[in-house]
Amino acid sequence: MDHQKLSLRLAQLEKALHNTRTNKYSDKRKQNYHEKVLALVKGIRANDFTKFSALDLEFYREYIDIIFQWVEFLDNSTLNLIPFELVSCLQKVLEEWIDDHEEFTIVTSLTNKLDDYSFQYISDAKLDVYLSESRNKYEIDFSEKLIQINIPRYLVFDYLASVVLYHEVGHFIEKKYNIIERIFNEEPQLKALKDDPAVPAGTIQMHKNHFKEFFCDIFAAQYVGESSNHYLSYIGNNFLGDLTHPSTKDRLDVVQAFLSGKDDSIVSVLKNGTLNKTKLDLKIRYKPINSDDFLSLIPAEITDDLQLHSLFISGWNIWLDKECPLKKQFDSNQLYSIVNNLIEKSISNYLITKSWSKHHVPN
Repeated sequence: MDHQKLSLRLAQLEKALHNTRTNKYSDKRKQNYHEKVLALVKGIRANDFTKFSALDLEFYREYIDIIFQWVEFLDNSTLNLIPFELVSCLQKVLEEWIDDHEEFTIVTSLTNKLDDYSFQYISDAKLDVYLSESRNKYEIDFSEKLIQINIPRYLVFDYLASVVLYHEVGHFIEKKYNIIERIFNEEPQLKALKDDPAVPAGTIQMHKNHFKEFFCDIFAAQYVGESSNHYLSYIGNNFLGDLTHPSTKDRLDVVQAFLSGKDDSIVSVLKNGTLNKTKLDLKIRYKPINSDDFLSLIPAEITDDLQLHSLFISGWNIWLDKECPLKKQFDSNQLYSIVNNLIEKSISNYLITKSWSKHHVPN
């Protein structure tokens, strides 16, 4: 690669970054990150690429692409594009699983592919190389870390489908703690499988991939119960499994076993491995709420984070209940809007009340 092509990519990045100059974020961490990206790109532009070695050019080729990815996710995480309420629920999850959760912020990129919920990950080891370059050469310290999640553009404000995002946060947690790799290194049966020379490496990787999906399904079920199963059963209808994902039936069965307290072999292995690695249990982390408020078309009054996550469960319960009285009053399009609005307003009311209480403590 020559320096002219690298200059072209940098010019493309600068134009994209210029278009984000008026972005407004709900989270100061995103704003801080944005400002640091601006300073970093300005520093990179001051380089003389003609003096770069072939190795330097290749390094900066990937470096600029990673920065471009940051810009993409930041630009798709502004106040008017992503509901603050939804991201706040996911941030609550991080608070439970990460000691330094304040250093992490969730950013999203909108995809035109329907049901394309996914976690986009850059390994810590790889990312550290580029963060070190930012810190050592340009004196810019990215203390904030981005958790990058893709969301279908047309389902951004769909709180029923958004239960899938709890699964995607699970992928981040699994990667951060390297849970599945450790399980395969330590759990006797899986270690024996991994160490068996007769078992192809591709088969081992398939099992690891499947266990990662099982972990994330259970991780989501901790907070939203069967809700993610409901959506998975639709988008993964009759899927028989492949190298990256287990069959839909197996995934639904594992979640059912977890929620019912039946620690089958997969659930037991995942619970024990997670506890050993994170010192935290895979367990029910939601508190059911009364659905009377929703049925009366008013936001639910909730008092703690455990009830916060249950709002999604209540929404799904209403949607799936054939005898729900609201279905006699409204058609499906109206009910869809009502349920989503009630969930969003309930979350918003809770967050506002909690913030007010925090900053207005009576004598």
